[in-house]
Amino acid sequence: MTAGPPPGQHPRPPVPPSGGGSSALKWILGICAALAMLMLGCAGLIAVGSNVQTPTTESETPENEDGSSKERRRRTRAASKTYRFSGNGGKALGTLRIGRASTLRWTNDGGVFTVQDQAFGLTVNSQGSSGTSQVSAGTYSDVSVNAVGNWTIRITPNE
Repeated sequence: MTAGPPPGQHPRPPVPPSGGGSSALKWILGICAALAMLMLGCAGLIAVGSNVQTPTTESETPENEDGSSKERRRRTRAASKTYRFSGNGGKALGTLRIGRASTLRWTNDGGVFTVQDQAFGLTVNSQGSSGTSQVSAGTYSDVSVNAVGNWTIRITPNE
């Protein structure tokens, strides 16, 4: 039988082994950070519900145009909508309606940047600070961003 500490004193906690401890700590901290980002992203999706984004348009229709001109301009505007978003960390963007093939341009000042929709038809996953991705025409539901740091997104129709 081993002798314990004197009465009224607590045993000493074990001393961590020397060498390699910092890499294990970094690994554990990395896992914790990834789990925190995942939880923030899920919380954003739950909070937003069915948010539909209204993109910016370039011009308005003059009042003195005839019906066919107005319809032509309406179709042109619908196909030439540009989406702009910015944020820090995770954010739910909601539903995006892309009228024609477009280019998604993004920047991020952190180490991780992901964009995805519910069906994984729109997906960006990068550790870079900027990039582009082609987006097909269509409706993308429950689009969300998970990132470390500040980020921007611009989706512009291709010419």
